[in-house]
Amino acid sequence: FTPLDHECTCPTCTGYTRAYLRHLVKVDEMLGGILLSMHNTYFLLDLAAKAREAILADAYEDFYQAWMHSPACKDY
Repeated sequence: FTPLDHECTCPTCTGYTRAYLRHLVKVDEMLGGILLSMHNTYFLLDLAAKAREAILADAYEDFYQAWMHSPACKDY
């Protein structure tokens, strides 16, 4: 009964539990796919924005190393 990603602030992670999302997917409810797609889109847009900020701040290597050692990176 935890969020999909504890660090994510998307509507899916702040409004639904992993258990509920799993239930929706298991019963082939369309809302499950929609919520997971919302999360994935939000996550990737947020990651790209952070990468863009790091590039503009001339700190991309630090961003890259932090990403490679983060738990989220292990999901990919």
